[in-house]
Parts: sequence; structure tokens; C-alpha cells
Amino acid sequence: MVSKEELHRSIVWAYKWLRRFDNEGLEGLENKPRSGRPPDRCTPRESIKDKN
Repeated sequence: MVSKEELHRSIVWAYKWLRRFDNEGLEGLENKPRSGRPPDRCTPRESIKDKN
């Protein structure tokens, strides 16, 4: 067993992932879509060119 000190994470974080694994299996451990602004699709260099 790994302790929270070894992971540098909180108990709440560990139980969140354990609950997802219990409910969804390995698929539950994959990244989920997040709310908010989607990332820009251009590179920083392209972004600078567009501003000039």
C-alpha cells in the first residue's frame, strides 16, 4: 500500500480516483473532458504572427 505522503496527494484525491475505479474500472481512470475554454489550436509563433 502507498501512503498519501509518498504520493504527495490528499486523502480526498485518493478516494476520488478509487471511487472512479470502483464505478468504471480502468476506463474510469482515463482523463475526462473538463469545462472551460478549449485550448488554442495554433502554435505560439502563429499567434504572434496573427497579432502583427
